Amino acid sequence: MYAEQLRKIAQSTAARRRLSQVIPNSCKSASLRRRAQLLNLMWNGAAWVAQSSGVTVDLNAVWGTDASNVWAVGAPAPGGGTSTILKYSGNSWAPQSTTAMAILNGIAGADGTHVWAVGDAAAGSATILFYNGSSWGPQSSGVNTRLRGVYAADATHIWAVGDVLAGTSTILFSTNGTSWGPQTNTATVNLNGVWGSDATHLWAAGNRPGAGLGMATILAGNGSTWTAQTSNLSGQDLLGIWGSGNGNIFAVGTGGSIVHYDGSSWGAQVSGAGADLAAVRGSSPTSVWAVGARGAILFQ
Repeated sequence: MYAEQLRKIAQSTAARRRLSQVIPNSCKSASLRRRAQLLNLMWNGAAWVAQSSGVTVDLNAVWGTDASNVWAVGAPAPGGGTSTILKYSGNSWAPQSTTAMAILNGIAGADGTHVWAVGDAAAGSATILFYNGSSWGPQSSGVNTRLRGVYAADATHIWAVGDVLAGTSTILFSTNGTSWGPQTNTATVNLNGVWGSDATHLWAAGNRPGAGLGMATILAGNGSTWTAQTSNLSGQDLLGIWGSGNGNIFAVGTGGSIVHYDGSSWGAQVSGAGADLAAVRGSSPTSVWAVGARGAILFQ
């Protein structure tokens, strides 16, 4: 049903482009970035389809419960605006109100009335926002760093990941949906995204250690401990991760990189894009969104 609704959206959209045509590598200047419009590129099984939202800022993450409740978050508008939060109602994208002024990097929820967005530090604390079904409000993170990704197994098991703090990757955990505390891990890189199939099957994706051709970081978690997995992606950083199940997980990153986990190992996939992909979310193996630089949203 969900995929069919998305196909109908695709059929009603006139502009059809592949990602490489929408955000070419040459689109680097500030003037081109200001002119770039948000694009929701939806994969309907045969082609990518573009949607417009009217914003020109970078969007960093997307999450939804169904085809009529999808959120995308990103940078504030130029000149000191508030954080960008967009909601898709099934027909169009519209902004939602917030008093936060930080860049938002991740969004996830348990349902339409328990949604969390995380982002850069403001006033000495990493940004965490909570949506209760009608409005967005702040929560205390307790850490002065950048949070880049969030995953909710349910309303009382939520993880957020972020930059290295005191030599260790930041992983926060909430057991009540309100208060947050650190979770021990041994990684030493910025973690950019986190996803799980439930509260005991979790994955986090991040940077490669140092520069050069080192492999991007992927951690697997069981709810309390985290161990490293081999990403088989060299020379790129992974910025977002999502799966439809333990044997079908996608991670996306710099240079248009995409890696896929089949339940036993990670392997690279061809995206046809050179621009950075920042995050990926979906509802099934063939209904997947990825968002990235210069306001791009992709849907598979």
